[in-house]
Amino acid sequence: MARPLLDTALHHEGDILLFGFLTRHGGSDADPLANHETAERFARSLPLDDPLKTLKALSTALSTLTGKSDPDVEQLGVLLTLDLRTERLCEELLHNSVERGLRSWPPENTVWQGLLELASAFGRAYAHFLRQPREKPTNKVWLESVPRVLIQFFRHWQVENLLSVFRYEQLAPARWRELHEAYLFGRTLQLSKTPSSVGLDKRKRAADGTMDREYLQILLLQLMNNGEFTPREVFWARRRIAGWSTEVSLVSADADDGKRSGDERFVVDLSSGEGLRRPPIESPKALFYLDLSPVIASIDEEIDSLGDSAAIDGSTPDVQPVLRSLLPKLKILFSSRPVRMEWRGEREASELITAHVVPGLSTIIRTLHDEWERVQAVRHLPGPFVEEITITDVGGCWRETADGASNDPRAITLPATAGDASAEHAWRIKNRSESGTLLRGRVDDPYRVIPGSLIAFRGRSDGQWTIAVVRRLKRIMRSNVEIGVEHMGCNPQGVTIAADPENGCSAQGSTEKRDRFSALFLRGSAQHPKVPIKTLLLPAREFEPGRRMVLLSTSMNYTLRLKEPLEPQADFVWTAFEIIARQPRGSRVAAR
Repeated sequence: MARPLLDTALHHEGDILLFGFLTRHGGSDADPLANHETAERFARSLPLDDPLKTLKALSTALSTLTGKSDPDVEQLGVLLTLDLRTERLCEELLHNSVERGLRSWPPENTVWQGLLELASAFGRAYAHFLRQPREKPTNKVWLESVPRVLIQFFRHWQVENLLSVFRYEQLAPARWRELHEAYLFGRTLQLSKTPSSVGLDKRKRAADGTMDREYLQILLLQLMNNGEFTPREVFWARRRIAGWSTEVSLVSADADDGKRSGDERFVVDLSSGEGLRRPPIESPKALFYLDLSPVIASIDEEIDSLGDSAAIDGSTPDVQPVLRSLLPKLKILFSSRPVRMEWRGEREASELITAHVVPGLSTIIRTLHDEWERVQAVRHLPGPFVEEITITDVGGCWRETADGASNDPRAITLPATAGDASAEHAWRIKNRSESGTLLRGRVDDPYRVIPGSLIAFRGRSDGQWTIAVVRRLKRIMRSNVEIGVEHMGCNPQGVTIAADPENGCSAQGSTEKRDRFSALFLRGSAQHPKVPIKTLLLPAREFEPGRRMVLLSTSMNYTLRLKEPLEPQADFVWTAFEIIARQPRGSRVAAR
């Protein structure tokens, strides 16, 4: 006996293992999704211990559904059931890849590709079944299936859209036309008027789902595909957008009262191959308006509540920095009038200038150390017994290590764990101003230069290093990218920091903090950014406002207290500090 279209027993409870319906036993069928029985045998054959193989097998099995010109309703039930039972696996893989980043296993790029293929396979299958009610409009059974099929079709379209934003790739116009066509089909059946559940908060209403809400989430998320957001920010924005989609609605140009035809609401032309845009749009054929002012109000409310973690749904200490950075950017993005940025100084085109770029805090420290060693070798100085970068005292005048006349023998140690040596990659400086630089180059892994990443670059092999943070990433083709960076300072110097034994960090997160680690020191600057104080660039996991730590040198150790961050990011924090004590080199910290 065939199972019902959606068996409630298939929902996962908290005590059931992830994707627990799969086992390592059983065989496979030539047509694994022909009916519920063959689908169960197929499910039992999937490799539970290999999620990537499971994703691949599911994608291959779904392709058998689209090969049938006249599918039956039972196969639609199989599709919906399989979709329901794989949802948690996909969400867990997605969450793990974003939150753990480079530490995720399987690697994030591999997971995203597998999830993209599966979402595309589900989307093609649902599109195939949507053709049945369009070709057989008198068939009541097929017509009754349209609301659920459309919602699931849009949800998998959301995953494709989400992964395209993660990968900094634009969707093809043909894909947008396919989406708009499906939405228009639903509107002809008046499915967008489906009432939502009453008495639920906006998050639960969003989970309930309607065609309009699912479609709106796709449109809002795609606005974030401008190269300014990290995958983690996009992932967290997706959760907020699900709730915000209950507060806004699309209004067709025909239904508009005409009084706001000249305003600056967002619009979408369903006859085009694009998503949301700001007007004017020439000769629209199927124009819909979207007023996002309720979303702006919700963002303002959440920004005001950031100080109270209990007031933020799902907020944890590690999420707070993400939201503090994300919400103001979303407010600008969703505002009816775009914010015009004022450039600090004139841009100067530099097409023929080659730049050397080093991404990542640990790699920058290692590069500076290797450079210092080469300078010492040229001077024929005896090599130290420990790895060192020469600096002067924190309270005194900081000098360039490459300047032989100002070489100071006092030095601090650089642990071998600071990072692996990395060759500098050749880039082109497209243009630059006092505040930032536009760079173009080829990278093996674009995710090393996503927005919020730290880089060091210089225009000549013997020139000074500039420290900058990536603000925008544009993928040109494959490994070729263009990044816009904002300058933070010049002439960085490597330092070693030790935990203060008398007053360490707070218990919160202290288990992840190390006794010693490497950091970068930046001098005050009268140019952009105008920071007239000394600052440090630390690994993010080592930062905590008010934390006391010791900067080591060969003659004197300096106890510092960290201040509020100037630039908090996922991998590093740029912060000011104050010197609260000085200890001779023979102190207890140095001897440890």
